Amino acid sequence: MYIEKIDSPKDVKRLSVGQLNGLAGEIRQALLAKLSAHGGHIGPNLGMVEAAIALHYVFDSPKDKMVYDVSHQSYVHKMLTGRNAAFLDPARYDEVSGYTNPLESEHDFFTVGHTSTSVSLACGLAKARDLKGDAENIIAVIGDGSLSGGEAYEGLSNAGEMGTNLIVVVNDNEMSISRSSGGLSRHLSRVRSSQNYLHAKRYYRTILKKIPGGDAVYKASSRLKNRLKQIIMPGNMFENMGITYLGPADGHDLPGITALLAAAKEMREPVLVSGTDGVGTKLVHVITRKGCGYPPAQEDPTRFHGIGKFDPATGKSLGEKTASFSDSFGQTMVDLAAQDRRVCAITAAMSAGTGLTAFAHRFPERTFDVGIAEEHAISMAGGLAKQGMIPVAAIYSTFLQRSYDQIMQDICLMHLHVVLAIDRAGLVGDDGPTHHGVFDVGFLRQMPGMLILAPASLAEQQKMLRWAIEEYDGPVAVRYPRGGQGSYTGSDWEPGKGLCCHRAGTDVALVTYGTLVNNVLDAAELLEHSGIHACVLRLPELRELPAGEILARCSGPVVIVEEACTGSGIREALAWNIAALEPDRRVYGIDLGPDFVPHGAADRLYALRGLDSAAIAEYVRRVIPDED
Repeated sequence: MYIEKIDSPKDVKRLSVGQLNGLAGEIRQALLAKLSAHGGHIGPNLGMVEAAIALHYVFDSPKDKMVYDVSHQSYVHKMLTGRNAAFLDPARYDEVSGYTNPLESEHDFFTVGHTSTSVSLACGLAKARDLKGDAENIIAVIGDGSLSGGEAYEGLSNAGEMGTNLIVVVNDNEMSISRSSGGLSRHLSRVRSSQNYLHAKRYYRTILKKIPGGDAVYKASSRLKNRLKQIIMPGNMFENMGITYLGPADGHDLPGITALLAAAKEMREPVLVSGTDGVGTKLVHVITRKGCGYPPAQEDPTRFHGIGKFDPATGKSLGEKTASFSDSFGQTMVDLAAQDRRVCAITAAMSAGTGLTAFAHRFPERTFDVGIAEEHAISMAGGLAKQGMIPVAAIYSTFLQRSYDQIMQDICLMHLHVVLAIDRAGLVGDDGPTHHGVFDVGFLRQMPGMLILAPASLAEQQKMLRWAIEEYDGPVAVRYPRGGQGSYTGSDWEPGKGLCCHRAGTDVALVTYGTLVNNVLDAAELLEHSGIHACVLRLPELRELPAGEILARCSGPVVIVEEACTGSGIREALAWNIAALEPDRRVYGIDLGPDFVPHGAADRLYALRGLDSAAIAEYVRRVIPDED
């Protein structure tokens, strides 16, 4: 096998074209074997196999620096950079995360999990290279979906103005990028990327520089050439931004994409930028197919974008399907929209992930998928609300961070009735530190007028959504976790009820919110066996923190237990409120800690950060003696 002998990109360069195709086949088989047993992003990575091989065949990583946007399509890159054992040996599957990580390898330059950032990061790398007088290549890899994010365009705009060597590889797997079509376009693409063409351009430039006034002639001819290209190939926005466009190319044709990348590497054509000449940005456009080589993934790219364990023979998911908070949200939205024509749904390229597939099918005219543009989604929601509609913006907690300013200025400042349906709140498991939803409570509580609801069950989520949409008048967020509910399936929340008591006790008050109440209740049972009678209290609303009610329920110390990083939850605010009423009452806290939470299964992370039932109970046993 070729893959077993790949310890670094140098080993890739030793292979012939035929051997590279054999390597691509082995990589696909390895991806299918691991991801069917482990889960992960299979579709994007099957689509990137040949492109990733070509990148490492042409460029010299880590001297040449590659930045993968989102980086969930970086599995092949990892396999070619010394981490193939994590994809070949089941015992080592958990050794690597699903995203690039500099702690894993010198070939990874950023921990990336949010989208549309690669071009901006690459611009910084390129300018730092220039300032240091180095000459390595900087390559940004970005998908067509990621190009819908505003930061991608900000980066491209700056790249076109920089006048420095930068290569942007656009992985177009859904044909969402406007491109030239027809035989003339393909012909021009081939001509412009050929070595003869590049040599001729350099020779032309050299000759003109030796002639008096030749530089002016070159600039004039370049402007004329660019204008003619705009006429012949209208709509090529990249060329209009000062970026040399190469492509489109078949991303599964290894010889073809290798040749195109080699041409981009060798191209040193001057770009006229603000009256100066410099080495320009090149954009290499490659067409790929999500799930390439595995029919079930090709036929259902949405489901196979990111998937749990599945049968590789059939593509069917394994394990019992249980009702999730996302599913519950989607069905509730359908029910509410059927009753009220004002109800609209907004999502940022995550219709399926947020449970809105059925809603979109039933109410397409009231479904707005704005692409990877969370900032726009929130401001658009403000516009809808201003016109009397009831917009519900369904966004993952981690991605909602991108909309901080819009929530503050366009929603809360105007006190508009916008409902934030915050999916993936809390720990999300193997997607790692870029995806855990552990900051939303902290930043939303900063915003005047924002009501935050934290359901502990599916029934409570449905009740809260109905009230937030039908009865509340103002900005409101309903946050809920990935997956399904725990042992608690009730709903004792009513609007305005800031405290729910799940268990009476006199020795210690355990205060929590959301589905973490299940771990806290289990911890209380363990404490009972130790002779410690714990009172379990839950906060379904996280705006006004009822310190007085908490103190009235239990005379012992208060332990606040929350699934948030230190300073990003309610602990500090609640402790302050308690101290104002009873300065001598001791208040403790258990949270995820001050640093980012790593990747790993949620249960393992609970144990790691002291939030599983055993760890909570042990913590209480330690603090109770301090009170005696």
